[in-house]
Amino acid sequence: SVSIEGDTALVGSRKYGANPVDSTSGAAFVYVRNGFTWSLQGTLNVENLPSQNIVIGQVDVSGDLAVVGAPNVASHPGGAAYVFRRTGSAWARESTLLPGSSYTAVSGFGSTVAIHGETIFAGFDWNTGSPSYLYYVSYQTFSTDGSGNWVQVGHHDYEIYNQVGGVDFDGQRFIVGVTPI
Repeated sequence: SVSIEGDTALVGSRKYGANPVDSTSGAAFVYVRNGFTWSLQGTLNVENLPSQNIVIGQVDVSGDLAVVGAPNVASHPGGAAYVFRRTGSAWARESTLLPGSSYTAVSGFGSTVAIHGETIFAGFDWNTGSPSYLYYVSYQTFSTDGSGNWVQVGHHDYEIYNQVGGVDFDGQRFIVGVTPI
């Protein structure tokens, strides 16, 4: 997944490490543009243990904030979304967003994420198997509480007839792309 805003680009990588071919860890890379040149500004590791089985989902960037979805991470089996904040040219993890308690049995949270300003959409889709073509999608909305803490401020559940392919958010509306099953 990739995202760009202004002179900042965020690139998610499902394979990262000393041997990317055999790696089961992912990361996101921040690039900044100066004139016509793009340079690596930082690597956003979602966990401190790069050998963990981490699959990167969608990534998004807005100003000095980035969100990296991790639908498969050993420390959070249901998935997670990680928030990073840039101060100067340094990026640091600010928060770990987890699915609401009613979704702990469902894995894949963080497979789709979007950020606009200080609001994040993070979600996932799932299929119960009956009927096989009906998928459910859940998006949870998070925002800062003024003290730097990210809190869930809403959630949205929908029935769709395809798997979710991606999501974007402009501050008032969000759009969901689907992948044919």
